[in-house]
Amino acid sequence: MIIDHSLHKFFFFTLFYCAITPLHGMELSIIGNKNSLVKIDKTPTALHLAAKEGNIEKITALLNDGADINSTECNFNNTPLHVATWFGHPHCITFLVARGAKFDIPNVHGSTPTHTAAWKNEPACLEELIKNGALIGTKNTTGTGNTELYLAAKAGSTQCLNMLLQYNNKKEYLELTCSGDNSTAIQAAAGRHRAQCYWNLILAGADYTKRRSERNVLKTSSQTIYGNDPFKNFLQIIEYYGKNNPPQFNELHDFCFLCKKDFQHNDVAVTIQKCLQTFHADCFEEYCVNCFIEKNKDIPPIIELKKDKSDKEFAHGLKTNPFGSIDLADTCPTCKTTFDPQTSLKYSVFLQ
Repeated sequence: MIIDHSLHKFFFFTLFYCAITPLHGMELSIIGNKNSLVKIDKTPTALHLAAKEGNIEKITALLNDGADINSTECNFNNTPLHVATWFGHPHCITFLVARGAKFDIPNVHGSTPTHTAAWKNEPACLEELIKNGALIGTKNTTGTGNTELYLAAKAGSTQCLNMLLQYNNKKEYLELTCSGDNSTAIQAAAGRHRAQCYWNLILAGADYTKRRSERNVLKTSSQTIYGNDPFKNFLQIIEYYGKNNPPQFNELHDFCFLCKKDFQHNDVAVTIQKCLQTFHADCFEEYCVNCFIEKNKDIPPIIELKKDKSDKEFAHGLKTNPFGSIDLADTCPTCKTTFDPQTSLKYSVFLQ
């Protein structure tokens, strides 16, 4: 989670985020780069709208009446398969593919439905696409191109990232450089504070010591994070002592106070050292997003961002916005103890 204690960036974010309808707001997120934002205004077809709803009955009737199953008459040239994927309807994917929907039709940014699933963290949709023959490992046309793995790492889509690694964990796939800054998937995960994705990529064999240029200076991932940041400390220990000696979990509780599930081997945990409450890193990040929403829900830019969007889509848009303006929470989600997130949070790996 990137820390930024102001909302001024949201005013710029709102200028183009709010202009995109909820049906097609996905591609702003997939871009993650304000300089490459391209919007093609098209009125979505009835088939696209039915795919958004996940309504098989409507989809069937429209196709029987001659609707084009691969139509790109939609913002960003998205197909109905893109839309069904974005809104999390794996049953629609199964049906559309059976009726002839193509996997490899790119939208205006070169993204196929597999890119969409990876960015939105829709593992059931991604699995359905792959199971039916969709290829992974291709780059879209944003910046220098983004693979599904890169997008999953950047968005913190842990479930999709794990699935992608199951299908392809070859070194050349892990080390593909993407986006406009030629960063790898693990560098993207580090830059966005996606702790579990970062660790899972290390386990898969990604190079966590690789440096990238920032203002003509080669830096490790930890060196690109400024200030006293608890996640930076996590990266520094791994970079210095190696992947076999990460900060190890050694806390009073061995379960997540948010999801109530026991930690499993190689789970990344976050501990509030002031009250000793422990959480999965992904659960804590979701809590931080929700805290941000609750804290700022009456601010006009946030109200405008929320308009016409589901809670899930709105939270995803904030989590993945290109300006990284979400604050870490400063109140424990369970005991409500207040703490300084800069000094009281600890990241560690559960290796028991």
